[in-house]
Amino acid sequence: MAGRASFALFLASLVAIGMLWGIVAAKRGYFPYPQLRAAIDQVSALEEEAFERHETIALPDAPDYAIGPDAPPVADGLIFAVGMDDELVNFARVIDRDGKVIHEWRPDWFEIWPDDGYLPDNRKPQSPPGVLVHGAALAPDGDLVVNFEHLSTVRLDPCGRVRWKLPNFAHHSVALTEDGDVWVAAEREVAGAPGVTEETYPGIRDLTIQKISPEGEIRFEASLVDILEQNDLLGLLHMSATENRTTPVSGDILHVNDVEEFPASMPAGFFRPGDILVSLRNINTILVIDPSDLSVKFASIGQVLRQHDADFVSGNRITVFDNRNTDGSVLVEGQHRSRMLEIEAPSGTVHEILPESPDYFTNIMGKQQRLPNGNTIVTVSWQGQALELGPDGRLAWQLTNSVSDGMRGVLTEVDLLPPEMDAAFFERLAAACPAVGG
Repeated sequence: MAGRASFALFLASLVAIGMLWGIVAAKRGYFPYPQLRAAIDQVSALEEEAFERHETIALPDAPDYAIGPDAPPVADGLIFAVGMDDELVNFARVIDRDGKVIHEWRPDWFEIWPDDGYLPDNRKPQSPPGVLVHGAALAPDGDLVVNFEHLSTVRLDPCGRVRWKLPNFAHHSVALTEDGDVWVAAEREVAGAPGVTEETYPGIRDLTIQKISPEGEIRFEASLVDILEQNDLLGLLHMSATENRTTPVSGDILHVNDVEEFPASMPAGFFRPGDILVSLRNINTILVIDPSDLSVKFASIGQVLRQHDADFVSGNRITVFDNRNTDGSVLVEGQHRSRMLEIEAPSGTVHEILPESPDYFTNIMGKQQRLPNGNTIVTVSWQGQALELGPDGRLAWQLTNSVSDGMRGVLTEVDLLPPEMDAAFFERLAAACPAVGG
């Protein structure tokens, strides 16, 4: 009996010591707290990736918006639209303003990557649609460059044949340079990331920016963690740390969702040809980086909230889709409202280029494009819509991706094409493609 009592007391002591050590470990970041925290965050990151890749099909319907008799004039040109259709297939379409399809690609992960052995098992798409196309652009020769979200960058010819494909874990955005190179956001494993340690960033997704040649060779790659550390912006890497005496962070601490290069044809100002613009959603930050030494020459920090699609529009200005998907602190008349902003450099002064509106609120994703006539095309991804708005916010045109009664498909990108990409241009491309079944 005495032996049992002693054993019970021993077990109780172990439990007490374990509880006490758990409290100390959580407070000070001792073993096993960082490892457990990293495991939890890794699971959360995988859930988010699964959400981004698969939960993109059925969207609740939302009202269409009325185009008034005094609507602003619509900008001239064809439209490039990327999304998912009623057959749960990714599409990239060129359409006219009435929605007529002029040219179409249907990128299929399983056809393009039947040999997906480079992927860990927990990343391999299992069934159609497999993975969302997120990030796409049309090259001047009519080729299509797309990202299969968090998996691969692929270049297709106008007939849909693969020119090249990369196992680069690319995601979110594709931006072409005037020389034909391709900028994408990508990622790599921590073990292969210089400057990244498991102690400081346990389970981090090391996000990078990549420049790819027209032939599919990676010309340049840099880790955003390294760039921030190099520029003495260490605090931005630890913004999600919650402990008092330790600052490890894990998971998707930055969430790079856009990268592009200042074009040589645009008049220089504070920004110059070759400068690299990067959007970091999870730290509400936009950076412009000097490519010569990867120094940060401009930073907008905290002026936007979970933003997307930052673009150079002049030598001194950037436009950005400011999602503002948070709690009631930014509710106006009981509704969430996104904003279209222009940020001036080097002062950082912010201008609203469109009235804030619930009409183009989207909690994630979203794109914006300033047009030559002063209008703006806004891709409202999670309403399955694109809206062309005049400078005063009045609606000039809309596209709705209806896939079934009461439901819509996601739209990841809607852009106005340049004048040279007209119907005759795509007719010539289609004429060079082999006949179906031929």
